[in-house]
Amino acid sequence: TRRNIIIGNSADLCNNTLDAFELIKDVLDVSGIEKIIVPLSYGGNPKYISSVKMSGRAMWGDKFEPLDHFLPLDEYLSLICNCKCAIFFHERQQASDNVFMQLLYGARVFMSDTSLMYRYLKDQGYKVFSLQTEVNLINEPMPYEDVMINRQLLSENYSSSKLVERVKIMNQEIAIS
Repeated sequence: TRRNIIIGNSADLCNNTLDAFELIKDVLDVSGIEKIIVPLSYGGNPKYISSVKMSGRAMWGDKFEPLDHFLPLDEYLSLICNCKCAIFFHERQQASDNVFMQLLYGARVFMSDTSLMYRYLKDQGYKVFSLQTEVNLINEPMPYEDVMINRQLLSENYSSSKLVERVKIMNQEIAIS
């Protein structure tokens, strides 16, 4: 059973971490949560990082786990592959690898419904959710069928063979012009 939640991918202000906290604080059932992980190991400024830590600890106590230093890769992956929910509340396109990884792992991914990446993923058929309007689903695990839809779409669009195929097509088009 997945027992963690991850919010954001860095300490950068555009993660809108404090806004995400406000949207989930009254809805999130922490009884089944082991850790609320918030990566803060790069970006941002000390005052903002301190504010995120203070707010997170006030809301969730010991369950709040700010990652303010880099972890060995295997330790980091062990934490994030155990997330039942991932929140990427950016307005601009960023953290796409983090989003794709969480979709692959089977997490329910919440994003800002005004972000271009959210709209793109929805248009492509991915099962991603609006933090603004679907926050009530935060305690629900992803249905198996939705996990498999996301994995299929990732395989069709972002597997290494698909990326190599796209590069070959681009090279052919460049050679022709």
